[in-house]
Amino acid sequence: EKEYRGMWKDGQRNGQGTLRYDREGICEYTGMWVNNLRQGWGRQRYRRGVYEGQWKAGVRHGVGRMEWTDLHIQYA
Repeated sequence: EKEYRGMWKDGQRNGQGTLRYDREGICEYTGMWVNNLRQGWGRQRYRRGVYEGQWKAGVRHGVGRMEWTDLHIQYA
């Protein structure tokens, strides 16, 4: 079940917003959106880790840091 809170433009996510996409509210993305895609700086929280950094066209791209909390491993 997805829940989005943030800015919209022409029926698409645009600007700052948060998308939660699991029932427990664990998995979510908070950051910038352009035409329904993650773009710019954002923070993606997964069940087993967190990525914080740059996005381009919906994928991680550029400067960022991934941390796997259960493994105690960080990638930059």
